[in-house]
Amino acid sequence: MRIEAFYRPKTIDDALALLDQISNAKIIAGGTDIVIAINERKINPPALVDITGIGELRRIWEERDILHIGAAVTFSELQSSELVRRYCPSLCEAASEMGAVQIRNIATIGGNVVNAAAAADGVPPMLSMNASAVVRSVGSVRCVPLAEIITGINQNSLATNEMISEFQIQDLPNTIKVFEKIGRRKALAISRINLAVCAEMSGQMVKTIVVVVGAVGKTAYRVKEVEEHLYNKELSESVIITAADIMDETVARNLAGRSTTPYKRKIAWAVLKRSLERIAGGQGNE
Repeated sequence: MRIEAFYRPKTIDDALALLDQISNAKIIAGGTDIVIAINERKINPPALVDITGIGELRRIWEERDILHIGAAVTFSELQSSELVRRYCPSLCEAASEMGAVQIRNIATIGGNVVNAAAAADGVPPMLSMNASAVVRSVGSVRCVPLAEIITGINQNSLATNEMISEFQIQDLPNTIKVFEKIGRRKALAISRINLAVCAEMSGQMVKTIVVVVGAVGKTAYRVKEVEEHLYNKELSESVIITAADIMDETVARNLAGRSTTPYKRKIAWAVLKRSLERIAGGQGNE
């Protein structure tokens, strides 16, 4: 099979109609993932539907204390958005460290999520804030927790005639949000590990906390053992070290038998420690 058609719809409805009419057509936005997959013959769709001309998908706006991010918003646009920085500064951090400038200028947040790479930098910050995705098809609109969209490495729960039109993030004004990443060459590298934390503090006391780690399993995931340890505790040095030890044990269990496990354990320990130290020092949300 070869790609027989390329479409550039101007509205969401037109894009959905194409997906409904053409079996196994694929959406393309920045193309940083799908073009590689096509070139490597991992996929061979009969048609491509380019959504970058749909203005509604390129918007970032707020409404009733909810941040809306269109699926075709680029990482450069995320990085520079004052709204994103106010609602989810950890997503701004992640965007600034995702690939080279040329990649950030074309790669989209929707593509990052739908491609579902284990090391996707945009996913942990949004998961840490319980983000949702608006999923559309002809005659249907549903709001789905982001955690239910990504089902495995390069796998998602969308039907072939569905697309994500936007992401929604609830305002959590009294929380500190941080993102940390380790790669071979920082921003130019695919993450060896990435981590996002969203914490509500009372002085040095943890009131609520969500810890999400990526690139150390098939998908990014919450580390609930660490969250339970930190709940209602002051972020003292000993509490932070124990939390990092729990992270080490969790990664070891989830990556059991892999050759990279010893290295991943060490860097998971380090990025969590650094994140919690930033929160303890009031250095988040910068």
